[in-house]
Amino acid sequence: MADFEIIAEGVLTGTSNTIDFTSIPSTYSHLELLFSARSNKAGASSDGGEMLVNGDTGSNYGFCGGYAVNSGYSYIGPLDPGTRNQIDNALRIVNAGMPTGVFSVTRMMIPNYTNTSVQTKGILGTSTTATTTTATWWTQFGLGSWVSTAAITQLTIYSESVSYPFVAGSSYWLGGWA
Repeated sequence: MADFEIIAEGVLTGTSNTIDFTSIPSTYSHLELLFSARSNKAGASSDGGEMLVNGDTGSNYGFCGGYAVNSGYSYIGPLDPGTRNQIDNALRIVNAGMPTGVFSVTRMMIPNYTNTSVQTKGILGTSTTATTTTATWWTQFGLGSWVSTAAITQLTIYSESVSYPFVAGSSYWLGGWA
């Protein structure tokens, strides 16, 4: 096994509300996910996308982090770790009002994803959105958590709303680190 290998990758040719990574092998020590996203929602801004682990929809998630927008608006705080039913704002999604060809980029690291003695799996993420046309940028950072001792075998990324799917050109890859 190499130090790093791509497990799954793709580029959407149409719209989709979800991207599923199923049957994630347990042969790596850590996972890394990179996602470039755009939706069909009107407006020149970005919105958050969510994440589920192993299809779990129970109140077993949390998110603690923050963001800054060049308009001067910023936020830092928790979203009640262990009480959410998804990892909120796991990624950023550029809305359709941004210039053509602009996508947000999110990178997530998931250390020790197969460890069954760890009670909470941490998912460290950073996202950014920028365009020179409207001089708008957004930067987000955070730690999502999934409270379970189970190994991670599936990740599902989904758009903010079924009304605003990911559009063609959104791309992703999931990789494993030795």
